[in-house]
Amino acid sequence: MKILIVDDDDIMLQLIVHQLKNLGEHDVITATNGKNAIRLVKEQQPDLIITDLLMPIASGTELVEYVREKLKVSAYIIVVSAMGLEHVQQEALDMGANRFMTKPFDLAQLLECIQEVNSISQAS
Repeated sequence: MKILIVDDDDIMLQLIVHQLKNLGEHDVITATNGKNAIRLVKEQQPDLIITDLLMPIASGTELVEYVREKLKVSAYIIVVSAMGLEHVQQEALDMGANRFMTKPFDLAQLLECIQEVNSISQAS
């Protein structure tokens, strides 16, 4: 499964990448802002996008909206953010995210979610 991880926090980005590479079954690509992420979605067509909300140049919200509305990409999208307010979560889901996780999150929970998405994508 091809996974795009988008986060301007380099430590968070590397932590997730490291964990996914330990699983050894995913092609992982990264971006540190929404603009670069949009380019990678066009070029790489990931199966899963994991994105932060608050980032420079283009936010995670703009990324989700662009991916769903302009590109019409059906990749599974997980939004992760320290802004865990209910209206923020609902806005992300309304724009097309499939799941919202509040930072700090349990990395094992994220990996479990990724495995579920992988199982679904392999079944289809």
